[in-house]
This record gives sequence, C-alpha cells and structure tokens, in this order.
Amino acid sequence: MQELDPQNNPYANPYAAPQSSIYSPPPLPQQEELADRGMRLIAAILDSVLYVFSMVPGMIFLFMVTGKQNDNMAVAGAVVMAAGLIGYIVYSCYLLHENGQTVGKKIMKIKVTRTDGSRVGLSRYIFMRIFPVALLGAVPFIGFVFSLIDPLMIFRSDQRCLHDLVADTIVIKA
Repeated sequence: MQELDPQNNPYANPYAAPQSSIYSPPPLPQQEELADRGMRLIAAILDSVLYVFSMVPGMIFLFMVTGKQNDNMAVAGAVVMAAGLIGYIVYSCYLLHENGQTVGKKIMKIKVTRTDGSRVGLSRYIFMRIFPVALLGAVPFIGFVFSLIDPLMIFRSDQRCLHDLVADTIVIKA
C-alpha cells in the first residue's frame, strides 16, 4: 500500500485521524422468544392454586376434627397438611432444578433461564429470585411497596421483574 505523504500526495490530510480496520464480533445467538405477560400471570396463578390445593387434604381433615376433644387427630391433620405442602415444594424444586419450570410454568410451556440462555441453578433460583423478594416483602411498610413494585416492573420493555434483574434471569417460551 502506498504510504500517504502530504509531500507526495496532494489529497492526503496530515491532520486526519489515523485509520484502522475495526473487528466486529459475530452476532449474539438468537435469543429465545420471551414469554408474554399473560402466560407468566396464568403460571403464577396456577402455582398459587396448586400451592393451596396441596394443603387441602390436611385442611379437610382438620375441619372434620374441629370442635371434637381429640388433640391427636388435630395434630394428625396438621401433619397431613404440612406433608402436602412439603411434597409440593419438593416437587417444584425438582422441576426448577431440572427444567427451570414450576408446575404452572410447565403447564403454560414457559421456563426460566439465565440471560445468556444457560440453565438457572436451583440455588440461584432460591437465593436470588425467591429469597430477596420474600425477605424484602416481610419488612413492615417497605415490604408492601416492594411487593407492589416487583411484579409491576414486568411492564418494562424487556418484561423482567425486579427479581429477574437481581437473579439475571429471563422467562422464555419452552
């Protein structure tokens, strides 16, 4: 290549910025389609309903023995209710660990992934998505505001709630 020299080339600008070739990285992989807000809402409602229904057998048992003078039966009803709740939580944790889905998300065919597309570990899901929301939601006065702001952030352009931003996650169609 001919060197540009203002003495030899009358069109060369000695005050021009240096020239270089710019390397442009390859484009990012195609991101999965985000789950829409309605699908996420229905999945959350389904999870809440299933959460309550997991305790129904124990509740029925408790209501049947209410008013009777048998404390052992009341304790048994509480144990059945706790067992149903623990069973639902363990199954949900298993699904979250394996697929990034709760029961409601599985029904709605959506799942939680990291923003780079990798799988969300169960510890990240619990300690970055659930625990901070539950902890801040339990603070008097501030918890109410936080519990309102967190889900309302889904109306941003990237459809990520505050717990998604904290955990670096997105919800996509499975």
